[in-house]
Amino acid sequence: MFKTGTLTLKLFFTLALMFLFIACTNIQKKQPCLAIEKNEKEEDNNLKKNILKGDTIAYFNLRRRYFEKGMSSDFLFWALLMSNKYQLQEALSCFFRQI
Repeated sequence: MFKTGTLTLKLFFTLALMFLFIACTNIQKKQPCLAIEKNEKEEDNNLKKNILKGDTIAYFNLRRRYFEKGMSSDFLFWALLMSNKYQLQEALSCFFRQI
């Protein structure tokens, strides 16, 4: 049979390799997520800048992004802005639906 010393040593090395493998895969997964979040924030900021200029397509794209993220109440400002400044009726109805 096996000696307890060799069995313990093999078990230790197996666990150490598994730990290193899991740690490396977690590090690789986190980096692209941060890049995606940064890219999404930049796109949101660009959409917001375009909304301030009156771009209705940017408004609808930003609204879709907020609603997909479950942040519909955070979108109220943009809906109110588009309804008051640019008289977009869809924005006004979106605002009242969220209240």
